Amino acid sequence: MEDDRSTDSDEEGERTMLINPDQRRDQDETDTGCCVLSNRDEHQPGSSGVPQEPKGVDSTVSRISSPKAEQPDSSKKNTCKAKWSFKQRSCMKTSEKRSLSSSQENLSSDLPRKNVKSCHKFMKYLFPSSCEAKRRERERLLGHPEDQVDNDGSRGDDDEPSTSFDMSSRTYGSVSATKHETLPGSSSQVSKEFEKCKQCSCVDGDSPVPCGHFNLLPPQVITHIFSFLTVRELICTAALVCTHWWRMSQASCLWLEIRLCDHNASVTDEVLISVGSRHRSVRLLNLSDCLKITNNGLSRALSYCGVLRELYLIRCSQLTEGAFLSVAKHCLNLIHLDLSSCTGLTDQSLKSIAEQCPRLQKLRLKQCPHISDLSLQVVASSCRRLKVLTLTDNDKITDVTLESLATHTHNLEILCLQNCGIHPPGVMQISKLQHLKKLDLSNLSTLTPEAVKLVAKHCTLLDTLNLSLSKEVSDDSVSCVAVSCKRLSVLFLISCSITDRALFSIGENSLQLEHLDISWCSYITGKGAAFVSSRCPRLKYLGLIRCNKVSDNVVEGLVNDHPGIHYSTFLLDSKRLIDKAREQGFVTLE
Repeated sequence: MEDDRSTDSDEEGERTMLINPDQRRDQDETDTGCCVLSNRDEHQPGSSGVPQEPKGVDSTVSRISSPKAEQPDSSKKNTCKAKWSFKQRSCMKTSEKRSLSSSQENLSSDLPRKNVKSCHKFMKYLFPSSCEAKRRERERLLGHPEDQVDNDGSRGDDDEPSTSFDMSSRTYGSVSATKHETLPGSSSQVSKEFEKCKQCSCVDGDSPVPCGHFNLLPPQVITHIFSFLTVRELICTAALVCTHWWRMSQASCLWLEIRLCDHNASVTDEVLISVGSRHRSVRLLNLSDCLKITNNGLSRALSYCGVLRELYLIRCSQLTEGAFLSVAKHCLNLIHLDLSSCTGLTDQSLKSIAEQCPRLQKLRLKQCPHISDLSLQVVASSCRRLKVLTLTDNDKITDVTLESLATHTHNLEILCLQNCGIHPPGVMQISKLQHLKKLDLSNLSTLTPEAVKLVAKHCTLLDTLNLSLSKEVSDDSVSCVAVSCKRLSVLFLISCSITDRALFSIGENSLQLEHLDISWCSYITGKGAAFVSSRCPRLKYLGLIRCNKVSDNVVEGLVNDHPGIHYSTFLLDSKRLIDKAREQGFVTLE
């Protein structure tokens, strides 16, 4: 009788394991907090590649059936078969699970159960399966993200968070299912887990089961992946997938740089304040073309950005003096400030910024018509570390500014004075800035050859020089530039009064030259263009637009003789444009 009861008990346990394996798997999934994690006994690979029966099988069966009864020989084979049917549903060994840090397990266990399927769908296309047919299917789907569906052909429940943001346009390709590459920033321990997953044969019927879960990755890896998302994708998409993703989206390292210029049409004061107040560690804020923000909204947002180092307000013409005074009040650690085309900027607000932000190294003030020498003198005396200064299209900026810059800012490397009210005495002051590397003196009607020669002789570190639209620039001044500035790589001489003699000097001395634009120089001939092309080994671009003495036949010969140089003429550029339009389908062949 005791043997009969033992046999009945064993058969009842066997039926429980055979009939309800899915229920047991669901219970395991709920306990671990992820779709595919199992903490059963370790698999022992056999010689045929199929796992052998693990150690401790009797103890496992005893937990399912009667703990005191022995397993009859007649049912042992069926029990082992059912046991391995359950074992094949697991994809991670117990030792592999123990190798993960406790912090990762805690993060994954916090994942809401209702969002597991959504994360499972997302991870199905990130991690590989050993089944070749399923791998090829996933490779096909990865090429067409819009075709991604569930195993049953559906696109997911409506009540679950969506994970349909475009992965193809981001760096998720670096963790594709076919390459098995190591994620940037991941530890060697996680890399070993991925290598083991590639050899795992985890198949649940016809449905591939991913060998790992995204939420088991270290937090630094997840945040690195999230760093490639825009602000809108991070807030409106990734943060809504599950609780764990929401926590990861709040990481301070993701909010060091906030760029709202891509969503300028929808950026209002409320949006700006909400985003800017998330963390007080924001280092970069780009609000270019955000025309809906006001002085009050900018001031409140900047009050949370005490450590801000870079601020871009390009073309924010609606801002007035109050907004710029708030910059001086809250952003004391600024290094880079770009206020180009901010027509509301005045001398008073620029003075305040210069006095309160002495660490400024880059200041760009293109097309700011209401600033003058008064504020720029304060900039020069207060911001002694200044390296970049851009001033364009302002006739109120005169030689006084250059005298102050030559006196105080000895580290200046980039200076742009395009179309400003500078005269020869002011240009000669530039010769004192001997660390200059890039200089723009284009469209200065009073520029003289003597001033150009003086600058070239003293500023020998120049690698970029723009002398365009200056009729007084002649062959002598260009020859002096070529002889003195041996590091010159970019030279603009558009619409200057130069001849082939200047090109001969350039070809003999400027061996580092890569970009030369002599468009609209009517005295240039094909002989000078050919000499420069043959004598400058690093030349990549030569502008010849409206050089009327350089015939089309000569240009065609240059193109054939020097295929590595991009020649720019109206005819060649038009052909390139038509060919590009034809390749993109805008022009059809009749």
